Amino acid sequence: GENVQISGTTISATDTTYTAGNNVTINSDNSIDKTDTTYTAGSNITITNNVISATAPAISYTAGKNIIIENGVISVDIFGAKVVDVTSWTQCEMSSSLSGWVSVCYGNDKFVAIVYQSRYGAYSTDGINWTQCNLSTSSRNWSSVCYGNGKFIAVANGSRYGAYSTDGINWTQCDLGTLRSWYSVCYGNGKFVAVANGSRYGAYSTDGINWTQCDLGTSRSWTSVCYGNGKFVAVATTTPSGAYSTDGDTWTQCTLGATRYWRSVCYGNGKFVAVVGGSQSTSQYGAYSTDGINWTQCTLGATRYWRSVCYGNGRFVAVAYDSQYGAYSTDGMNWTQCNLSTSLRYWYSVCYGNGRFVAVAYDSQYGAYSGERTLGEILLG
Repeated sequence: GENVQISGTTISATDTTYTAGNNVTINSDNSIDKTDTTYTAGSNITITNNVISATAPAISYTAGKNIIIENGVISVDIFGAKVVDVTSWTQCEMSSSLSGWVSVCYGNDKFVAIVYQSRYGAYSTDGINWTQCNLSTSSRNWSSVCYGNGKFIAVANGSRYGAYSTDGINWTQCDLGTLRSWYSVCYGNGKFVAVANGSRYGAYSTDGINWTQCDLGTSRSWTSVCYGNGKFVAVATTTPSGAYSTDGDTWTQCTLGATRYWRSVCYGNGKFVAVVGGSQSTSQYGAYSTDGINWTQCTLGATRYWRSVCYGNGRFVAVAYDSQYGAYSTDGMNWTQCNLSTSLRYWYSVCYGNGRFVAVAYDSQYGAYSGERTLGEILLG
């Protein structure tokens, strides 16, 4: 960082009054202290008792991470760095009896997934072992779940009600204000935003409990909304149009470039990425944008019912309905196919968290998670 130099394996500060990051201080004797004992300094770097060490994060090796300073010697654990292998997926059981999994997200150290036409969901700390939970006292067409501001929020198709939870286990009903086919919800810029299928209206909330209606400008079958780069972006089916907003309240129309069954949109690595498909339309196409306004077409490499796309660990990952395949990309433009399962499944949603991607399927009690190997294991085959 600025005003910090490493010379002869010694870390010193060129400005003795300089504070290196929040709650971290470099003193005049060149020793590093933490002013908050619970503070984690930087990505995967921990200061404990004034000793700097690093955990190996689940990412490909990058200079500045996986750094170990021990006894005044700086070294790098390259081969011990864990890599999420999106080409290797393992099946997991979401429930012994439930199917109809439609959405999965990660937050507060948990994965949470919800079931359509049900009152149930499930949670997991590792994406492998799942425990069933109740979202409501009666069955709802749960359609989307997200995490933000300390809460999980779930919305339902054909209902005015949603649900919120601080732990992903215990859920409380909330009122979105109007009965709509609520189809997707996301969090960003201090707000939850939900969009509805077959409507020009959406809703936003700062706490996930109290909601205000908003106007997206045109009635469309809005299918997905995400946040990134200072904007909310929503996409819809059977149209070339999408919409964007900086505050979740006032929306402006944009064009994705072609009339397609735009199904899912996400943000990562400086780009919005949208995929095409679902249960009613196959396509090999997607689109990407750096600003959410101007879009460029791309191909995912195979014609499928692309149903969901997410970003994590330096990669976009998309999953397909009625398929055993998915696809991944580091830039959102160039895609490579991968196998999620040995047989066809109606893959419906994918998310990233806790060092792995997790996908859920509509037609099955099973999901899948991406493998994790060290860089040394990959290089050694």
